[in-house]
Amino acid sequence: ALPTRHGQRVALQVTVAATTLAGLDDHPATLGSYGPIPAQVARELAQDATWRRILTDPTTGQARSVGTQTYRPGADLTRTVQARDVTCTFPGCRQPSTRCEIDHRIPYNHTRRPSDQPHDPQTCEANLHSLCTHHHQAKTKGWWRVTHDRHTGISTWTDRHGLTYARHPIPILIAPSALEHAPPPPPPSDWGDPRF
Repeated sequence: ALPTRHGQRVALQVTVAATTLAGLDDHPATLGSYGPIPAQVARELAQDATWRRILTDPTTGQARSVGTQTYRPGADLTRTVQARDVTCTFPGCRQPSTRCEIDHRIPYNHTRRPSDQPHDPQTCEANLHSLCTHHHQAKTKGWWRVTHDRHTGISTWTDRHGLTYARHPIPILIAPSALEHAPPPPPPSDWGDPRF
């Protein structure tokens, strides 16, 4: 039997813009745990694939979704967190999120009932992140604390001595215009004037 993780079958994750799948442009796609692939390859892979929609924030490129009130995130929420995080959220760790554990940033309170605060679920996209086993244990043992800014997507990690490190979000879809470099501005009109 093929190995499973997070209750999911083995899958190939291709992140591609809907406009590229429709043939309206040829922007590159991203093959999970690999990197960029040509648009035509993404379209060929998508022909016989199961499609899952991931809505992204156009400003940050991060995935967004609605949470659940159970301790264990459902398959859809798990996939959303994995797609958003790309890797372990500890600064500098590059373990792919699909090989990480899903952790509650603010520890799950097993004594709290969902009816206590129905509009503040504990197991939701905003309170979950991907951590490799090593960094999950370091957080659980109190060696590190983490805070998260939902607006910027930046996770701030603080060690026992008060030193802090930031982990910036990894966009999963970058607008092609962001990869274009503008030519340098022309020199000023007085360029070469010996008086200056």
